[in-house]
Amino acid sequence: SNTVAGEGWVLVGDAFGFIDPVYSSGVFLALKSGEMAADAIHEAIEKRDFSAEQLGKWGSEFLPGMEAIRKLVYAFYNKYFSFAKFLKSHPECIDGIINILKGNVYREDVTPIFEPMGQMCDLPETVDHYAEVSA
Repeated sequence: SNTVAGEGWVLVGDAFGFIDPVYSSGVFLALKSGEMAADAIHEAIEKRDFSAEQLGKWGSEFLPGMEAIRKLVYAFYNKYFSFAKFLKSHPECIDGIINILKGNVYREDVTPIFEPMGQMCDLPETVDHYAEVSA
């Protein structure tokens, strides 16, 4: 899907953004998106506003963390990429990788690791349209 919400509906977990069946990050993202969407739904009930904008307001906060995990997964599956070689060349990136694997993608800025990582393997472009809502 390319939207997190529409008029009267919300997509969370794998209904919204399937990334990888092996990494536990999929479970984390499903739970985190559910938590964020629940806050938007709770607010929608209080305001009696079930518009796409209200129900989808969590998308822009959710997207950066999802994108960080998605890029790390792409690197993992790239047959030419080695985390050992990457960290040997870029030891300053170890905290970023650890934070992604721990699920700290919403507390820490992990994006600086992707520029040097992208020099060692092809990474997907950031998908900005996921944060959009549908009327």
